[in-house]
Amino acid sequence: MICSITISLTQVNNFALPVANSDNVFTLFSNPAGLATNRTFQIMFSRGYTDSAFVNDLSFHMNMGAIGFMYQNQANFRRYTLGYGFKVGRWTKFGFSYGWNTVGDLADGLSMGLLIRPCKRMSFGLAGNFLNNPNRENPEYIAGISIRPFNNRFSAGVDYVLQKNKTSGYLRDSEWQINIDTEAIDGIHFRGHLNKSYIGLGLGFALNHVQIGCYNFTDKDQDFQQGKAYIHISPQYFRSIITKPQRKYIHLKLSGPIIEENRNLGIFAKKNLTIYHFGKILDKIKEDDSVKGIVLQINNIQAGFAKMQELSTLLEEFKSTGKKVYIYADYLSNLEYYLAISADKIFLNPAGYLNLTGFQLSAIFLKNLLNKLGIVAELEHISEYKTASDILTRESMSEYHREVINSFADQYYQELVMQISEKRNIAFEKVNELIDNGPYFAENAVLAGLIDKVMYTDEVKKMITKEEGCDYTGYSIYKKMSRYEYDWEVIPPAKIAIIYATGTINSGGSNDNFFAGHTMGSETLAQAIRSARENPDIKVIILRIDSGGGLALASEIIWRELEMTNKGENKKPVLVSMSDVAASGGYHIACGADEIYADPMT
Repeated sequence: MICSITISLTQVNNFALPVANSDNVFTLFSNPAGLATNRTFQIMFSRGYTDSAFVNDLSFHMNMGAIGFMYQNQANFRRYTLGYGFKVGRWTKFGFSYGWNTVGDLADGLSMGLLIRPCKRMSFGLAGNFLNNPNRENPEYIAGISIRPFNNRFSAGVDYVLQKNKTSGYLRDSEWQINIDTEAIDGIHFRGHLNKSYIGLGLGFALNHVQIGCYNFTDKDQDFQQGKAYIHISPQYFRSIITKPQRKYIHLKLSGPIIEENRNLGIFAKKNLTIYHFGKILDKIKEDDSVKGIVLQINNIQAGFAKMQELSTLLEEFKSTGKKVYIYADYLSNLEYYLAISADKIFLNPAGYLNLTGFQLSAIFLKNLLNKLGIVAELEHISEYKTASDILTRESMSEYHREVINSFADQYYQELVMQISEKRNIAFEKVNELIDNGPYFAENAVLAGLIDKVMYTDEVKKMITKEEGCDYTGYSIYKKMSRYEYDWEVIPPAKIAIIYATGTINSGGSNDNFFAGHTMGSETLAQAIRSARENPDIKVIILRIDSGGGLALASEIIWRELEMTNKGENKKPVLVSMSDVAASGGYHIACGADEIYADPMT
């Protein structure tokens, strides 16, 4: 955004934005509260000039999230400023900065500011400068309002500056200033201001990651006084006057465990991809007009059938925007192939294979092992179909256990056949035949119509760049190349709380260890539900369940908290979303919700 140039009474903020429209790299000039918008890393250089030459007026600015730094080198001072901003409420941001001098008589100064943005169309700003030096420098107080009546391309506002008079000591030196800022055409910025002493006009141009421009101000007789040229650099894309960035495909990787939540297990713990995070990645890419599609490289995905269904649904929704999905793999299992058929094209390594063979489910029985160790398991067995204890009390499957296992395998198989038939346009009976004849080496999979082409990874990249004329960009690079956010940030007044109920249900706190694995603690879950219920900003609670059950007492405690949320004093809607498993206690806790949703293969 283009900055105004004003002659402030302090002679420091002579390149200031309106106090209510300040939230980018220039914000330390006018209102440090703008740092609380937490923008990405960006820098700016500026240089002053007259009608004949550049002058000794140089400044450098840098923002790193909520931290800002400014260096000013002018004829009569050399000044350094550090600032920090943070949110203090739903709509309010607060910031402060401190400037000190190494050259010149200008006093060190503390500045503070507020931004209040109740909506994307209106912003209020307050700032105070030299608050700690009332005797050496005149404290300055600025109040302003800015509005965006149409969109983020046009802003208008008024600032009121009040300064302490040195002679009388009273706050009576004042000045009004009117500001406008517009970008009717992508990448062309026009800015102006008017006060009782000066008229300012500026023009700037944006070139993807760079903004360049100048700002000139004249007195009321239209005599040129001074100007500044600047360059603003950001890793995010500005709206640009040149052609949009080259259309591209984004290379994503999907491998290893696909989980529901990443718990805080220390700084050295490996973070796995969650369903929610993968969906957010696709949402980000969907909104980028320069992206033509994705190349999803999958390798040894560890997830249940329901999670694969959700991943498949996310890819289908992505394709509905008109963008392409290509999938590349060295090897494909049954479930990985179930995901791959959602793509527009499937590419397989020439040395790879498609292990399309149908489903095999098995169970382990340890009774004989325990007998050899002199151990006899004594467990309560409630009914024939409650088979969790069979692993320790039986030598083989009961007829009821076999019935359950076979019913799962039959449903998995029917879903796989139906989706292959529909998405690969192969007759239902033919798919059964293909599975009976599996697995397939890569070339044979192409001949069977199960995949589209045999290629190496470098050949996929060459196809994207040469045949389709698009860039091929890794996601780690792409996520640093997001668009510059012009909207005034507003914290949504209403929130949805997502609470994860994953792992074996136990009493106490949730935990992860080598022996018990991922456990869901009744105290941890009950406290999370209680906190969400008592938080006035949270309007809906979603409980995401992926659990085979556990202790009945612990399950009851969690169910009770949901029941209180559903029917108690602070009643709120509670929705349950089931992932791969919601069995026994995992289903019991869901019964306290208003509505329960599950994937077909949950």
